[in-house]
Amino acid sequence: MRRVNFFLIVVLLFCWSVHTYAQCSVEVSNDSLTACVGDTIFLSASGSQSYEWSHDATLSCDTCTDPYVILTDTSSYVVVKGKDQNFQWADNGNFSSGNTGFLSNYTYNATSIWNASTYAVGPNPNAVHPNFGTWGDHTTGTGNYMLVNGSSTGTKILWRQTVLLPPGAQVTMKWWMLTFVSPAGSLQLKLLGTNVGGTASTPSSTGIWQQTSRSFTAPASGSATINLVTLSGAGSGNDFGIDDISLEYQCEVFDTVWLASKSDPQILLDTTSIFGCDSVCFTIENQLDTLGLLNYQWILTDGTMDSNIVFNHCIRDTGDYLGYLLTSSFDGCTDSVALPHVRVGHTRQLDSLITASDNGS
Repeated sequence: MRRVNFFLIVVLLFCWSVHTYAQCSVEVSNDSLTACVGDTIFLSASGSQSYEWSHDATLSCDTCTDPYVILTDTSSYVVVKGKDQNFQWADNGNFSSGNTGFLSNYTYNATSIWNASTYAVGPNPNAVHPNFGTWGDHTTGTGNYMLVNGSSTGTKILWRQTVLLPPGAQVTMKWWMLTFVSPAGSLQLKLLGTNVGGTASTPSSTGIWQQTSRSFTAPASGSATINLVTLSGAGSGNDFGIDDISLEYQCEVFDTVWLASKSDPQILLDTTSIFGCDSVCFTIENQLDTLGLLNYQWILTDGTMDSNIVFNHCIRDTGDYLGYLLTSSFDGCTDSVALPHVRVGHTRQLDSLITASDNGS
């Protein structure tokens, strides 16, 4: 039974030390869109703070949330990049919740940090060590912070937290330090056992808060175990406070939408003018629809309307005639084109004139 209880305690401690940060995301409203050639397609993205669209055609706006594009007859991808800039406190990074949210190889003592390698969480270092001054926390001046009597044995993990970050995000960790007694302490930030940047020394003067920062790339898994490790083994001095631990990160994510055109009713007519005397008969057909896959509406200014695939027509009244062809595909896309000019002329009738000769006969 004791072994079970011990296991539960370890599990709880581990859970307290893991903190999940907001994951970067971007999502386009549709994964694929189809429309007729020449139609306007409206796009929409969500989930990020800013966007960058890319496409081989001209977009209405490269950085808008809701741009649009005029569809061509070439299918293509539109790619959107979402960019986020985030700031978050480390779990209990301002220590307002006391001795929770992190792990430490130092010994916690809520009432005294007289011995080396001990720490407390509270508002006043003098309350846990009579040789330390009275200085408020960095956050409000009256809140908690981590009060540390540095290790005399060198490298030791002071603060550890496992965080879940967006994979590949560029992360900057910041924290504030205050020196209780000189000489100053020194810390090293480690990520998965590897040093991040150089040594960070606490301020050379006592009682002054000073911020420091280190940057790293979040692992591909997103899970990062962050350690603040004390380096100094000095028997005197090396006593300090830590407060307001935060992480800022930038990340980029991508999504795509596939644009494709519907069946396009392409038209190619012989537009040579048609002429006849007194009457004319003619045939017009779409040279690009030999299989008759389109719907047709032939319209002529003599009032003719015809829905046959091939337009056969005769005109017997003189005049000039114009018209157009309206087609639609089975996907509902439409197109139109002017018909060739038709002219019907009138044949003049010549009367025979017989003139009597002037020869006296």
